[in-house]
Amino acid sequence: MDFVSKIKALNLPSGKYIVFGSGVMEIHGIRKAKDVDVLINEELYDELKKRGWKRKWFFKRVLTCKALTNENNEAFTNLLWKDYKKATDDVIKKAEIIDGIPFMSLVDYVEYKKHLPRKKDKDDVVLIEKYLTNNKK
Repeated sequence: MDFVSKIKALNLPSGKYIVFGSGVMEIHGIRKAKDVDVLINEELYDELKKRGWKRKWFFKRVLTCKALTNENNEAFTNLLWKDYKKATDDVIKKAEIIDGIPFMSLVDYVEYKKHLPRKKDKDDVVLIEKYLTNNKK
């Protein structure tokens, strides 16, 4: 199953989520995603819990939020991290729609990644910035 089909199979309601994480990079052909990460509002969080998604716990090293998991998918209620303070609803409203799916824009995603401390995040910033430089419109 291709990446877009994986997202569509989740049957998430429009306006309540946005794909972020490595999925943003995969949809642009930068690198493959290992899973589907979505940012969701509180209403969708409650709905997914009712659908059987399980609570996932995170250490505070990266994100402090409520999160759910279902197979190889993760749903987060916010992306707040130190100086990165964008409200979930604001991020969702700025979605870039690709193949009918709301994605976080690459510009917003690289801004977010720059705030994270992990080596993989620093490596992704380099890949995204190279892509953005080579694909200026």
